[in-house]
Parts: sequence; structure tokens; C-alpha cells
Amino acid sequence: MYSKRIVSLAGVVIICISSMGIVNAQKFYIKAVEGYIFSSASTAYNNADPNGLTLIQPSTDISISADGRTTTIRSLYGSIGTGYKIGVAGGYTFTDHLAVELAVNYFKGNTITIGKFNSGLTSQVENCYLRGVELSPTFVIRANNRKFDPYIRAGAIFTLGGSLWIDTYVDQPTAGDGGAALSVRAKSEVKSNFSVGVLGAAGMQFHITKECGVFVEAEFKSFSIGSKNARITEYTTSLDSDGATTMVPGQQLSDLPEYKKSFTFSDEFEQSTNGVVDLTQPHTLPTQKVNLSGVDINIGVTWTL
Repeated sequence: MYSKRIVSLAGVVIICISSMGIVNAQKFYIKAVEGYIFSSASTAYNNADPNGLTLIQPSTDISISADGRTTTIRSLYGSIGTGYKIGVAGGYTFTDHLAVELAVNYFKGNTITIGKFNSGLTSQVENCYLRGVELSPTFVIRANNRKFDPYIRAGAIFTLGGSLWIDTYVDQPTAGDGGAALSVRAKSEVKSNFSVGVLGAAGMQFHITKECGVFVEAEFKSFSIGSKNARITEYTTSLDSDGATTMVPGQQLSDLPEYKKSFTFSDEFEQSTNGVVDLTQPHTLPTQKVNLSGVDINIGVTWTL
């Protein structure tokens, strides 16, 4: 689907080049940009606890009343692609109206709650956040006005690298002997596969001088990232009594077999029907995708070389 859109976009650009004609407007420019990304599409969150270390169910907020008679279940939906970005871009103008750009952006996602479980005996929370770098080649068509210069951009977006981080918190106030409080802390890293999306933007540039300008734009992108592999990087279980903390034997990261702390994702795989698994190998799970579609509001400066 993405390849068809890109091919169609390339066709439009070729027509534009043919109709405009090449003039003596060829020049390079650079841009610096920062922006905030808002969610444009909400989806359910993936299962972040395949080992069943918590009572949290995927994409739900479960709360049990103090008397234990009622349970309230609330669905959690959203996008992990909200947050801040900064980036730089280089561009080349072919004519007074047509240019190409190549941008590299660093994304710092907001912390999102993807699962909760609360009762009178325990409080459990899963939060996640994304850090990543993306590459965006685009075509630019502008009016080329002297001061206020409207333009549109369209192109593709690719992953250069990044990880989704998941933090898990479990607290039981009176779990141990003598009323000791139990705490479980875990951190997992999910690495991404190479993924492709599409984007479009519309903006306005104000020319301060012949070489320098500032701009503001709205950018719309359709983008999801597939998970490549994951690993639990931190896992501790402790008891706290009268200010003294004791690590619980047998319930630390080093005690987990490879099957319980390392995961791979695949569209198709085979597994044994007798329940026997090789604990020395990673656990294979169905492919998961992270929704990063959103609307960016960007501001920045340009400098023509």
C-alpha cells in the first residue's frame, strides 16, 4: 500500500517538473525544526507481560473494590507516538517552486500507561515510552512568494533506529512476614524492525532576509513500527520492613531463564503441542506493531546556502 502511494507521488512530481521547467533557481538550504506530535488514531496496546508476572491484562485498567464485591474494567486505547521531536534537514531547490528535502528527526515519546491492576492487596502499573530516530525524504512544492511563502510537503518516513521501553511496577503493602511490603520492578526494551510510513505537511514560511526564514507547519503521518525483538533488562523483587530492604532470593533478573527474559517476534512460527519448551532459547511471539500515526505541529528556521 505504501509503495503504491510513493509511486503515485513520484508521478505527480514528474508532471510538476515537466510543467514548470528548470530555471536558474537551483540552490541548497538547511533547516532546524522542533515540534510536538499529537495522536490522530487510537488503538489497543500490546501485551507487555507475556510471562504473566503481573495480574495486568493487555490494554485494560482493572480496579477491584475494597470489599472485593465489584470489579471495574476500563479499556485503554491510544497512541505511543505522542511526544516531542527535534531534527535537521537539508534541501535542494530545482525550480522556484519545487524542491526535495531529507530530514533526520529524534523522537522522545511521552510516558503512556498501557495497563493497570488495583485491589486492596496490590497495585500494579505498566508504563511505556518510545525513543527513536527517523528519516524522512519529501518533495516540496511552494508558492515562492517574497515574504509569506505557503508550501506543501509529501513523502515517506523510515525508521533508523529506536526502542520502546516498558516499566513495570508491582507493590503489595503487606505481602511478607511481619507485614513487610513487597516491591517488583522491571524494565523491558523492545527493538524495532525497519518500517515505512507516509506523511504530508502544509506550512507557511516567513522570509526574514534573502537567506534566512522561519516557518510553522502541520504534518500528518500514517506510521506503525513492527517489533523485532525484546528483552527484560531489569528485574528485581524486594521486601521492605521498617526501612530495611531485602532482595528476595530466586526472584531476580539472573534467576530468569533465557526463555523468560528474551523474546523474538514472527509472522509465522511453530511450537510444541506438549507444553515442553527450551528454556535456553528466546520465546517466540506473534508479530506486534506499535501505532505512531499522528499530527505534528512544527516550527523552525531555514538558511539558504
